[in-house]
Amino acid sequence: MVPRISPRHRFLAGALVLLLWFPAVATALDIAPKIVISIASGSGTTICNTDCTTCTVASGECIDTVQNQLLMCRPIGTALPITGCHWQLFFDGSAPGINLTNQLRAIDIAPNGNLTVVSLNDENLPGVGTLTKKDIGLFVPDDVTLPYQSNLPYTSGTFAMYLNGDLTQQDETTKPWDALELLLQGGCEADLRIGSGVQYSCPVIGSLTQGSGSNGLGGLHFRNEDLLRCTPSGFGTNGTIEACNYSLFLDASNINAGTQGEGQGIGTDIEAIDFLAFDPATMSGQMVFKKGSGNPPGFPAHDPKFDLLLYDGTFGAGVCDPSGNPCAGDEDCPSGETCDTGTCTLDSAPCASELDCSGSGNTCNISRYPAGTVTKLFDGVAVGLSGFSQKIEAFAIVPDVDADDILDGLDNCSNPSGQQDLTIKPKLTIKKINTDTIPDNDVLVLKGEFLLAPGEDFMNLDLITTGARVVVESAGGTTLTDVTIPPGTFDGTVGWKVNGAATKFTFTDKTKPVATNNGIIKVIVQDRSKKAPGQVKVKVKGKNGSYPLTPADVPVRVVVGIGDPAAGECTETAFAPLDCKFNGKQNTLKCKQ
Repeated sequence: MVPRISPRHRFLAGALVLLLWFPAVATALDIAPKIVISIASGSGTTICNTDCTTCTVASGECIDTVQNQLLMCRPIGTALPITGCHWQLFFDGSAPGINLTNQLRAIDIAPNGNLTVVSLNDENLPGVGTLTKKDIGLFVPDDVTLPYQSNLPYTSGTFAMYLNGDLTQQDETTKPWDALELLLQGGCEADLRIGSGVQYSCPVIGSLTQGSGSNGLGGLHFRNEDLLRCTPSGFGTNGTIEACNYSLFLDASNINAGTQGEGQGIGTDIEAIDFLAFDPATMSGQMVFKKGSGNPPGFPAHDPKFDLLLYDGTFGAGVCDPSGNPCAGDEDCPSGETCDTGTCTLDSAPCASELDCSGSGNTCNISRYPAGTVTKLFDGVAVGLSGFSQKIEAFAIVPDVDADDILDGLDNCSNPSGQQDLTIKPKLTIKKINTDTIPDNDVLVLKGEFLLAPGEDFMNLDLITTGARVVVESAGGTTLTDVTIPPGTFDGTVGWKVNGAATKFTFTDKTKPVATNNGIIKVIVQDRSKKAPGQVKVKVKGKNGSYPLTPADVPVRVVVGIGDPAAGECTETAFAPLDCKFNGKQNTLKCKQ
């Protein structure tokens, strides 16, 4: 999950989008992200922009806030750690359309913008009934774009029960989650919504407010600083998680125990977390977290009340038997293998920590210790937070990897800092539109060249296998046309061809009388790396399609993806107002740079 304000923010003014799109993958943090926080204040406090001059609410540089609200920090600058913020109200729990009275103890923001939340105390919510402090709720805003594109807070939405705390912790007295992250894998994020047929299958990573009792959860014992993983194993009628298989995801006190000895890691509660990236194959990733008191060896100096730290390292305590792959539980291993997390010294019982081994002198020979580095991501003191009322209780990283204020789950192209902008001879022509009222006779031609994201190579592309997609959006981001260009080899009428050197893909549709994909008759993607490393030429041609545009939709934006948009296999540009103009009859738009 990730973000910040970049030159691409200008694209929000209005756009035409052409997209050839494929599934996204998790990516690590490149630049300072936007961060949403919940603070401790019950009676209210005032938080000001770090660079304020008048520093009053009336000047617009400060915000009066209370505990049932969330604030968003837009970082000043792109460097880490974050040392300056422009603040805005993100979520107003007191609004009639939400009516949440308590502080949010834990929060997570999904790629589609929906929130999973834990309330400090029980809440009575429409559509849910009682959401207890031991449950996890799902909040779906009525307009998910408000805080990002309009700088307005969420004031209305719908709640659902994501996880039933009592049913998922039947082995022990139920404890609330005080750190929360959903692990996105296997496409589970598609169900992070409210609707028929959904099943909340994303694993939950987090810590509980207390360590385990004698029973443990499914036999797993842990301390309150440890991170657990709940892999959903049972669901209610509305998709609510009602049963979990638990595993020890991070033995926090034993971070770097292999070099520093056991118990030298985090020894106090991990109060909030968010993952920037996670690779299940290596059980490694980047996790932002807030912890209790203390400063373990190798950690940067920090104030636990206000600062957020970044752990870059491994997770889980086990190895798969017999492959030796890293794991936290059996679900991480190849079919038929088990995850060996350790063995008790006296009775050879399986264990993940010494808490699983009963009896005096019985300790756990742990199979694998977590290892990594810790740096500071957010310097709350430098930002200006102070006093108990401004202590961070929960936080979430906004999932916007390229910081264009379009959430990753809604973004057609990940393009940090405009590095893949279509800047080489971009031209766009759309004819027979606006004053031409004859339906389905529109013509579209787009061409230009760009550079792939660093590390990407044309030889990794295979449009015959993946197909493509073309999307046209209006000035306000409304989708006007969304066309799937199917995969498949050219069959004499429709399909893809590739030349012998695999340096040029061509899609052709000769279907008569009209091409089957809203008039898109030609797509060309060509390697131009002889001109410059990673350079690619694209051309899209449509005839007898429907590409409705009016003068209100310009200046336009063009996005072309030729692979995974999250991996940067895409391009985009924003034509300036003077780059685009209609002809005298107002039925043809031409843009060029």
